[in-house]
Amino acid sequence: MLERIQLGFVNTYLLRGDRHSVLVDAGTFAQRERLLQAVRDARVSLILLTHGHMDHAGGAAWLSRQLGCPIAMHPGDLPLIRGERFPMKARGVRGGLLWAVSRPRRIEPFEPAVLVEEGDSLEGWGIRGTIRALPGHTPGSIGVQLEQSILTGDAMFHMGTPSGPLIYTDRAAGEESLRRIYASGLRTAHPGHGAPIPLRAKTQ
Repeated sequence: MLERIQLGFVNTYLLRGDRHSVLVDAGTFAQRERLLQAVRDARVSLILLTHGHMDHAGGAAWLSRQLGCPIAMHPGDLPLIRGERFPMKARGVRGGLLWAVSRPRRIEPFEPAVLVEEGDSLEGWGIRGTIRALPGHTPGSIGVQLEQSILTGDAMFHMGTPSGPLIYTDRAAGEESLRRIYASGLRTAHPGHGAPIPLRAKTQ
């Protein structure tokens, strides 16, 4: 079962299995206690990060300790959680506005215990889901494919209208990731920001 947990403008998701759950993204450091209250009784076995930006990974280290579970992410974003910053560009007016209001937030350094790649399964963590590499927003951006939907992190945004990444490290890679999402045959995308997106036709 998929549960969307809205933390202001940021979405995190709880994937509930029969015995355990996987928390996808961890919000900001300031949102950590609110998120803990939402998932405290869900038997979280893994915190999976769609990418290493502060609004998705800021609370990860603290939540990992509180919940007693490891953190997983793609190795392509390890530099981000070690204090490096990738050069990024904004796409269009919405991307420019988002970039303008983005400010660094605290992220407690950590080393993920689990590194995931394209095609990896979450069954070992109690969930029927598959990792999908969705680079473009960051090199290590990933999603989680479920039976009829996909969690996209910031490979998709829903700010007024659905789109690919509004801020990106590699625009061509982001557009290819968006194409793959729409070509997947899945029904719904669940983005890192905004409401669910029906996957009926490609949005430019």
